[in-house]
Amino acid sequence: MANTALATPPPAVDYPASDGQPMAETDHQRTPLTYAVDRLRLHFRDRPDVYVSGNLFIYYEEGNPQAVVAPDVFMVMGADGRPTNDYLTPPLQGLELIAGKYERLPAWERSGGELALTSAVLGLELRLSDRGLRFHDPRAGRDLSNLAETDDERQRAEQAESRLAREAAARRAQARVAELEALLKRAESG
Repeated sequence: MANTALATPPPAVDYPASDGQPMAETDHQRTPLTYAVDRLRLHFRDRPDVYVSGNLFIYYEEGNPQAVVAPDVFMVMGADGRPTNDYLTPPLQGLELIAGKYERLPAWERSGGELALTSAVLGLELRLSDRGLRFHDPRAGRDLSNLAETDDERQRAEQAESRLAREAAARRAQARVAELEALLKRAESG
């Protein structure tokens, strides 16, 4: 006897993507949430099997859209940490308010398959590539740093500042030694 339960496709279930509530009510809540997500992503950046996010619906019982939580911050170990772009076509979209109506910003493909669009309001391009979403400043000709890059830049600047301070202290010490040697020679010859 055949098992007909396996042959019948499951009924379509609507998993809502929003509950109509804001992500966070104020900067007081949003700032620590984004800090936690950013810091955990930075901490686990060398682990491709770690996914960190927050304020997303997690449906924990298949077929039951009421079995849902939306943690402020969560981490999944053993999961692919990349976005899939499987629900938005094209995966990079933006809107601009023109004469009281939102109009879609035109996106175009750059070399290497990178998608881009320009925000006149921001004065920046948004670019989507295998590196993820980046803001690009066309006037400066460079991408805006992400959190990890900003940390790396800060550390390099601190190391350079520390090296310069050590070098300056060594020069002062050498100058003082030369000054003392000159005084000693004058005292011996006098």
